Amino acid sequence: MLVIEDETVVYPNVHDALVLGLLLNGDRSVSIPLKTADGQAMCLVLSGVERLKADNFREGNTILSLTVTSSSTLDVGDVAEAYGVAPNDKAFLPQILERLVREKCIAVRINPSFGCALVCVCRDLDVQEKSFFMPRDV
Repeated sequence: MLVIEDETVVYPNVHDALVLGLLLNGDRSVSIPLKTADGQAMCLVLSGVERLKADNFREGNTILSLTVTSSSTLDVGDVAEAYGVAPNDKAFLPQILERLVREKCIAVRINPSFGCALVCVCRDLDVQEKSFFMPRDV
């Protein structure tokens, strides 16, 4: 269960969690295994992925915050970043944004303290307790 306040995920607490990897599934979903600051293993699951951009992935990726922008507040900046285009691209962005809002897509962001910054435009975000993907010694 996710609890979101002012676009920030407050439960589960992922502040200072480590991003252990990205698993691109064949069904337009992405699994992101995490280890929380208190040692709990969990996995973020993004489904219905339209676009995903992850930069600066390295050993020790630490989350500052996890944010979710609803389809009603999705904007050109979210879409431009996920698609890797300039925010002033008037030929491409308005049509894409209109479609994504109509299809009720959300923007999920991992804002890092260190390492991986991620933005994903998708249809849903879920949290699973422990992932099959999780190594034993993590």
